[in-house]
Amino acid sequence: MKKSEFGTALSRRDFLRWSAGAVGATGLFGPSLLLPSRVQAFPPDPFFRGVARMVYHENPWGPHPAAVEAVREVMSKRLAGGGVNRYHDFIHPQLKEAILRYNGLTGRLGPENVIIGVGSAEVLFLAADTFVSAERPLLTEWITYRIILQRAVQNDAEVVRVPLREWRADLEAMADEARRANENGRPYGLLHFNVINNPAGTYLDKAAFRTFADEVYRSSPESVILCDDSDREYLEAGLQPDLFWAAEDVVRGSNMIHVQTFSHVFGLTGLRIGYALARRDVVEKLEAHRIFSGLNVLGQAAALASMSHAEEQCSRCRRLCSESRNHLYAELDALGLEHLRSQGHYILINLNDLDGTIAVLLMYLTDKVFVRWGSEWGLDNWIRVNPSTEYENTRFLHALQSVLDRRRLRGIAAADYLETAEGRHLARAAVSAGFPRHVVQAAAAPGSSLSV
Repeated sequence: MKKSEFGTALSRRDFLRWSAGAVGATGLFGPSLLLPSRVQAFPPDPFFRGVARMVYHENPWGPHPAAVEAVREVMSKRLAGGGVNRYHDFIHPQLKEAILRYNGLTGRLGPENVIIGVGSAEVLFLAADTFVSAERPLLTEWITYRIILQRAVQNDAEVVRVPLREWRADLEAMADEARRANENGRPYGLLHFNVINNPAGTYLDKAAFRTFADEVYRSSPESVILCDDSDREYLEAGLQPDLFWAAEDVVRGSNMIHVQTFSHVFGLTGLRIGYALARRDVVEKLEAHRIFSGLNVLGQAAALASMSHAEEQCSRCRRLCSESRNHLYAELDALGLEHLRSQGHYILINLNDLDGTIAVLLMYLTDKVFVRWGSEWGLDNWIRVNPSTEYENTRFLHALQSVLDRRRLRGIAAADYLETAEGRHLARAAVSAGFPRHVVQAAAAPGSSLSV
């Protein structure tokens, strides 16, 4: 077997087979694990069959083959051998040690400083449940990844959003807000950031955020800062020294929660496993809000295998993501469309006078290209696309050009368009084809009779 970029375990042909298999369960696990062959995968086919999925923060290049092999090994174990019929290891000592090694923290932090979650989402939920309430509001940059904001609202907490300044976190305004809240006797429970902003793709500068964090620790000592650091592996190599590294504050014993995930560069999105680094007492508080660990043996095995091949996996996906971003930048420049150069795995694109939700609906229905609508961030004329393979990028660009050519739709808001006969027909057809119903309903005008 000849040597590949993953070592001697797999030939290039094997690697291509694994990579292609990332788009379907048959390629990923092999036919023997899917018998009988007529069994259909879940989620339902409309979410996958023929769709260029560039809407979610997934890894189109797939996990390391060793992670796939680890899943296969667990699946093949006999009933008494610790397979899928058994609970996972609740303590996760090996995985926690591997996480510390990956982050260069062996000897500086211990397993007691690591909490494992069902994706980074569970860790974010636990942080909101622990530190945010009706009495303890949440302060966040805006625009940003919204899931923790939604959890805070579920906890009856006030969410204060500070708009980005030139697409970056306005650290001066946020520090002033945290200080005033503490002086008024109602300090923020949690201050939330994306280290690389999703969806803007800008990053937290180390020097600027160091000044900010130290000011918050001094002026609002009860507040906890949370840095969701899910994309740093995609940052351009030359910028790595400038990126804020939240784990250093954990080592210092500060009120910091440093969240990371296996969903993105490691390609384990569907296995749902993430983690956070924090002071021991903070980890214990987070754990106290978890009723039962929902991790599974497949995710645990795949994550551990990924840590053993982290350098290879990160190097490969960083290169592919960079190539994909650069390809899209060049094509968007040629189309004359404003876009943000991103350090994450997403690009924001300004469609000017074309409503982004209308564009997303049309691209999905006519070309089965699925991208994200900017209206959820108040960017009605923007879309967000996740760079992908050359094939999916090409499909997206074709669909985008097709939408841009529909000049008669320029200047029409989605809410107004969905009140027309044509708009209603489009919405119903898109939903029937698998487009999310809630997006269409959110775009409709208040009191609309649109039925989808």
